[in-house]
Amino acid sequence: MANVTRLPDDVICLILENENISIKDVANFSLTCKLFYTTINKNNALWRCKFFQRWPALKTVCNQHWCDGHRRIKKEIKERLKCRQKLLNYFSRLYDRSYYKGDLSFKDMLNFKRVFCMEDGDTYPLEYYYLEDEVNEILRGNEWDRHTNLRHKYYAQKVSMYLKECQLRKKWQRFTSQPAAQQISEWTATFMAEWCKPQEHVSYSYIVASLDNIAQQALKVLQEKYPNHSIFLVSTEQLFYWKTNMNNDNQWNKTETKQILEAICRVMFHNLGFRVFNDSERTSSSYKNFIDNVLEDKCGDVLMLTIIFESVARRLGVPCDYFTFSSYFSLVWRDRCDTTKAESESYYYIDIFSNGTILSRAGCPRSYSDTSYYITCPVKNCMVPKPTPAQLIARLLNYVHMAGEVNDRKKAERNRLIQELRHMVNPEDLEGVSWLIGIYSTCRMDLSDIEMSLKKVQDTETNPLETRSGAKMVLDKLSLARRTIPPYVIVPKKRSKYVNYAVGMIVEFDDYTSEPTCTGVITGWGRDGAIFCDEEDSNKQTTILYYEVFFSGNKNFSLPQVCIKPAKKPTWIDHREIGRYFSHFEGTHYMPNQKLLEEYPDDLEVLREYCKRYHKRS
Repeated sequence: MANVTRLPDDVICLILENENISIKDVANFSLTCKLFYTTINKNNALWRCKFFQRWPALKTVCNQHWCDGHRRIKKEIKERLKCRQKLLNYFSRLYDRSYYKGDLSFKDMLNFKRVFCMEDGDTYPLEYYYLEDEVNEILRGNEWDRHTNLRHKYYAQKVSMYLKECQLRKKWQRFTSQPAAQQISEWTATFMAEWCKPQEHVSYSYIVASLDNIAQQALKVLQEKYPNHSIFLVSTEQLFYWKTNMNNDNQWNKTETKQILEAICRVMFHNLGFRVFNDSERTSSSYKNFIDNVLEDKCGDVLMLTIIFESVARRLGVPCDYFTFSSYFSLVWRDRCDTTKAESESYYYIDIFSNGTILSRAGCPRSYSDTSYYITCPVKNCMVPKPTPAQLIARLLNYVHMAGEVNDRKKAERNRLIQELRHMVNPEDLEGVSWLIGIYSTCRMDLSDIEMSLKKVQDTETNPLETRSGAKMVLDKLSLARRTIPPYVIVPKKRSKYVNYAVGMIVEFDDYTSEPTCTGVITGWGRDGAIFCDEEDSNKQTTILYYEVFFSGNKNFSLPQVCIKPAKKPTWIDHREIGRYFSHFEGTHYMPNQKLLEEYPDDLEVLREYCKRYHKRS
């Protein structure tokens, strides 16, 4: 009878490279005898194969680090597994410390850097990629799968957002440290979209390619109508320079510039159909005023369309200045850019409201197409300073903040991100800081980062006295907010005969409208209730119970007991905070985590009885 020990080493390793054999299986097999231990442990190619079978997303980055050929891959496998365990331990500590918080701020996650040695610069070269890969692997887990740990997925999402925010803060610092000429507006608009939409991938290369495409279409229109235009003699290198720099020099005479602007207007507003949001669209749930959405949908607010127009015009050698007063926003183009002769210069307004109509100075004042009042330009000679990236983001955030009908949870999260970005780009914006303090206090988030920033504004002697005194007032508000936040204490709820349902149960809610019945999961009960007299006995008082229920689409509602009933067909709920309260989806219900069971200690038995009845019925 053949013996496996007689097989050649190459054949044994070839068998072990099978995808159905895990790393653990290979390790266990190597321990069966000394011969196999020696054969397997010295075979770096085998361990490399198993590494990429288990973590295929790391193949590119690992090959770059392992190009020297002297890396022991078995040791790398241990490092990767160690990173996973380290992350899960961190999730447990984060859960114990932050369960009661409505959300986690950047400061709440700062010890993350200490745990993973990201502050001291002694991080293992590949550990960050291992960490990122582990977070993404957890996030890929299906929430309806019983083996998916929902708590791990919830905190993995928080870590993912934290890592992205770290990268964005570094990107902003690098961008603002560049010369002013290289601080182009489309990058600023893209950065804002990345910050405000952390769950989505916003591609700057896609945005640049879209703007390049509009510019190329404008050149095509220009060539058809004005084939002798001077722009067709410009080198590719010069066009690239205009694209990447906020140049101040007008490259063309008045006639040629107007021809370029007319070509851009033709492409943007006629051929491609770009237009300004109307009032109904601005208040709808589909309101998306980010540069990637506007380039795709061809519809946005006037400021975003102005940025797109300016970016395209700059690519074709026409520098435009942003010009704003009151609620009006447009571009200004100067016939000559010699600022020492401002009085004799010719100014032209590019009116985005009217599909890029070019107006002379005599055309201002003018009236909106959808209003009845006139706007008079108050700026003498239109000597308008170019806005800094921080000022541009502040204006963009005002438009995003107007977003309409979204559910409370999503709106609250978007509002927090807006105020955090507003504070990061301009710490002296005390109005934004006040809003942020209110949001953080409501969610019990860490306020120490805001406090340090306010103290810095207050202690900086170069700041105006008004700003410093305002910072002191906001600091007093912050101190008051801290004192008024009561400590979080879990008070166990006692069930009574009036409590019909339990946390973790999947229920149906019918609002008696044309909408289909909604299915949700109970996350709490008895936190709010009103006492009414019993209809049969006026001397008897009963409590109307309200249940806190999560519905798909990140919607939260507090519903009276009479409005809900157990779901006929339990299903998983698509809500991003499910993992904060539950550990697993069991098919018929959600399993409450330890903290939730401390608050509702008797509900687990009710859940078990409910499952028995459900299985008997089915």
